[in-house]
Amino acid sequence: MQIHNREIFDQIVAYLEHHEHSLQIKKMLYCLCTDRWEQDPDLLRSINCHHFTEHLVNEINTHVELKEKLFGLLKTVNKPQEYVPVAKIIYSSLGQMYPEFHRQYSTDLSIHQQPTVLSQPIIPIVVERKPIEYNVFELRQSVMSYANPLRVKTLLHLILVPEESADPRTLYDYLLDNLLAHLITNYSSLDDIEAAISAAVVQLPDIEEYGRAATGLIQALVPLYQKQTKPVAAVTV
Repeated sequence: MQIHNREIFDQIVAYLEHHEHSLQIKKMLYCLCTDRWEQDPDLLRSINCHHFTEHLVNEINTHVELKEKLFGLLKTVNKPQEYVPVAKIIYSSLGQMYPEFHRQYSTDLSIHQQPTVLSQPIIPIVVERKPIEYNVFELRQSVMSYANPLRVKTLLHLILVPEESADPRTLYDYLLDNLLAHLITNYSSLDDIEAAISAAVVQLPDIEEYGRAATGLIQALVPLYQKQTKPVAAVTV
């Protein structure tokens, strides 16, 4: 995609360059552009963030494609859960270069409707969060209708208590209802859940089967999050 607004692009680059996780950000950007994971921290510090972000935006035509590339890259990492937050930072920042990103996530502000916001620093979308109310029995039944409940429990166990995942026997110490409640309490959006699930699936032996379980789990959760969470603005801080 051609970069039409250099001012907003430069602000995004500055945000990524000075982020507290800039080293990991540069590592992911470098790999997206070169197909190689760089381990040398000195080389990563010397990387021109502007060059690699510009290359990505020029090569990627939609924010959906950007998201797919980022989370596809997580499948090649030994510890993907460590890079899920980094992928989200890159997506929510570079995504703002794409007009359809704003149409999907914003109801009040966009780069076309509010040109005055372009002079302000860019950060990820702010989401209004309300406590999610749900019927425990109905949610459990929904999950079980979409997916294998044991595989769902395994996914949730890996996401929520990764320190115990090395011993599969600990899985039986948890009820599916409690794991679902913990997930809903700790994850504010479906995007966050999808990212966590994607990172978990690639760590499990049967990716295809756990991928189906992940899809079923998300299908069961969609109605809850659609009712309780709504994007309010693509804002600045």
